[in-house]
Amino acid sequence: GPFIFGYSLGFTSPVLTAMRVLKDDAPFGDTSLTELSHGEVSIDSDEASLFSSIVNIGAMIGSILGGLLCDKFGRKVTISASAFPFVLAWGWTAIAQSYQELIAARFVIGLMVGIISMSVPLYIGEVAPTHLRGSLGAANQFALTIGILVSYVVGILAEEHQVTLITCLPDANDDDSMVWLHGKSYDLTCKDIVSDWKCEAKGDDFYCQGSLPMWRLLAWVAAGVSALLLVLMPFMPE
Repeated sequence: GPFIFGYSLGFTSPVLTAMRVLKDDAPFGDTSLTELSHGEVSIDSDEASLFSSIVNIGAMIGSILGGLLCDKFGRKVTISASAFPFVLAWGWTAIAQSYQELIAARFVIGLMVGIISMSVPLYIGEVAPTHLRGSLGAANQFALTIGILVSYVVGILAEEHQVTLITCLPDANDDDSMVWLHGKSYDLTCKDIVSDWKCEAKGDDFYCQGSLPMWRLLAWVAAGVSALLLVLMPFMPE
């Protein structure tokens, strides 16, 4: 439970750049580039920001809902029942074809995160022997942070060379550098945006290309972990 909680929170950190700029799989349509004062370039998207943050709104509502469900159905049943929507929401994220679908799925994930954050500590407090209660309570927090870490590690392992939707000038130098994104030009090179990106040919055009994670794969990993929780929870003590 807390592991998938942490993974859900950490998911957006490794994948948001890919979701903003992938040529054939970028669900956000308002991506832009901003040159910062210290020479770095920010890849911005209000839609991506909402996708990342709406999980917190869902969690706020879910924590209230989790308390009501725990009182009515018990802690174990509540945790077990939350696993199924987790599987569905992460699977939906992995196959979503529109921004609206992603927002809806991410909101449901937030609801489940809120329910888990409420019900798991209560469950541990009820079933754990007195001499282990403190250690198991700490393990809950530890599993959450491990989930965040694993999301970062999976993001690194899932990287591959991919084409972005940012078009560019081949063999550009600092004097004639130029890239285009959604019809707007910027006096930049691909390397200015991300240090290991290069301007390379794809078909008849040139695009900024480099290593980016396969963001849908990370969603499938989360769906698999959620399914494991669904399978194992019935065997946990009452």
